Amino acid sequence: MYSTLYKTYKNQKKTIIFLGDSILGSITYDLVQELKKDNYKIIVMNNAACIYLPNYFIQYKFNRLSEFTCNKDYQRIRYEEIIKHPDSLIILGGGDLYLNEESIFKFKSISADFKEYYVDSVNDLLLKNYKILHFYPMPTFQKSPSQELNKIFTKRDVNFEEFLSKNKYYVKEKYKNYIKKNLKNNKIINIFNHSNFFTFYPD
Repeated sequence: MYSTLYKTYKNQKKTIIFLGDSILGSITYDLVQELKKDNYKIIVMNNAACIYLPNYFIQYKFNRLSEFTCNKDYQRIRYEEIIKHPDSLIILGGGDLYLNEESIFKFKSISADFKEYYVDSVNDLLLKNYKILHFYPMPTFQKSPSQELNKIFTKRDVNFEEFLSKNKYYVKEKYKNYIKKNLKNNKIINIFNHSNFFTFYPD
């Protein structure tokens, strides 16, 4: 639902822009429903496995389609849409910033450094007087919650709602694993030092 540009304009009280991947997208719908009650102007530009990196794009070993869904044209569209709405609040967020061996980052420069480009991209928005609410790192699991729950949902002899009420924490992850996995992410987030930069740690 949120893999492409999505807008909802009401009384234009204040513009809020969602800018993340599918993990941020998984909580965006509920957030949008609440924000619409207060007449916010909402723009959603989440895309699967697509961190905000204007002028650059990423290809993943595990997802050949990423070069079509998260390419430099899509990143350019994101940026051009953002600059139409000065003084907005931008919610950045998603998975583990893809700082792992599964990622192949393709930049203009052969000697690209992901951390440098990501920090520069966010600082560029801060210098343009945008407020940033950073939703990183979002908890991820070794098993896919959607796939695990779908196995239960498709069983005809199971009442899915009743199952969820009795198994609230059906898919789990150890907190120490989460901390270890996100050490690099936290180091990047801690670089930012600006009065318009705010962090929200979902854990």
